[in-house]
Amino acid sequence: MPRARQLHHIRHRGATLRPQLDELETFVALLASLDPRQKATAELADEQEKMLLGPEARNKDWNFPARAQGIPASSLNGEQRALLMKAISLYVNDVADATAATILARYARELDSTYLSFSGSGSLTRTGDYVRIDGPSVWLELVMDPPYSTNRPHTHAAWRDKRTDYGDTRG
Repeated sequence: MPRARQLHHIRHRGATLRPQLDELETFVALLASLDPRQKATAELADEQEKMLLGPEARNKDWNFPARAQGIPASSLNGEQRALLMKAISLYVNDVADATAATILARYARELDSTYLSFSGSGSLTRTGDYVRIDGPSVWLELVMDPPYSTNRPHTHAAWRDKRTDYGDTRG
């Protein structure tokens, strides 16, 4: 069930389309809501400029890190937890309604054991800025890739599920 999506500006019939704008704005709001102590806990020790498990990470399927990094959702306030669930739901709600509801219910039950981490700027405006959500089941990464269709970095994100990734085809 991997989902990889990119954000860039698309001109179509005189309108500018910005896929993933809601996702990007939700991540920016979530990172901006962190107080200095929370931000220090959530920040990764090393810059993470590429997705660990995005579509370009060949031969790394099911290779989720053994230990989550960052700040646990149990350390977040109610508003921050709501933003974290909103970020997750923006990806999960791309699947059929009944399936999305089941998946979101599981992620909500596991929220206290879910971690938020980032590297780079919390504004997600620079190439290499990165944010991750890592839970018992959910894995979500977003990175700002180099510009290619505009002069601004563009969003590249992937949602993976640690239990049912690729329809659970581990063999």
